[in-house]
Order: sequence, then C-alpha cells, then structure tokens
Amino acid sequence: MDLSNFQELLLRVGQALGREQIRALAFLCADLLNPDPSTISMESATDLFRGLMDRDLLTEDRPYLLADLLSVVGCFRLLRQFGLYQMISTTKSLICPYR
Repeated sequence: MDLSNFQELLLRVGQALGREQIRALAFLCADLLNPDPSTISMESATDLFRGLMDRDLLTEDRPYLLADLLSVVGCFRLLRQFGLYQMISTTKSLICPYR
C-alpha cells in the first residue's frame, strides 16, 4: 500500500469512527504515545493516527496496529469494510494486554 492510499484509508476509518470509539482507541494507545498524557482525551482520530505515525508505530508498510486497535474495540464492520481483517497481527500486539 502506498502512502497516499494509506493516508486515505486512515481518513476514511477516522470518519467512520464514533466519539466513544476514538476515546477507546486513545486509551488503548496511551502507553504507546507516552509520555504525552493528553492523548488519553483525544477527540480526533486524525490526531491519534498522526501521533502513532510520528512515532513510526503506524505506517503504510506496517498497518497492523490499526487492524489490532479496531479489533480490540469491536469495530468488525470497519475491518470488513476497509479490508483490514488480513492485517490483524498474528504476532505480539503493540497494545498493552492490561488495557
């Protein structure tokens, strides 16, 4: 997947998420985005995805975190809609298990 397609995917996924789903994703990413505590109250999926991309945790070459996050918060419809099921990580997830 090239960068422009990946950015479009992130935009479309972000637009499809509800406020509570975005908050849940931000909570799951709190440890990954640490030490910035403001990430827990993020209201924008774009800001959240940008933070993950800035830390090189979410890239067009490694989109697995996006699929893992959507799976954990139960966004299975979005996984199907955007063809992300095959991207779910089969190895250790970056998401902290106690979250």
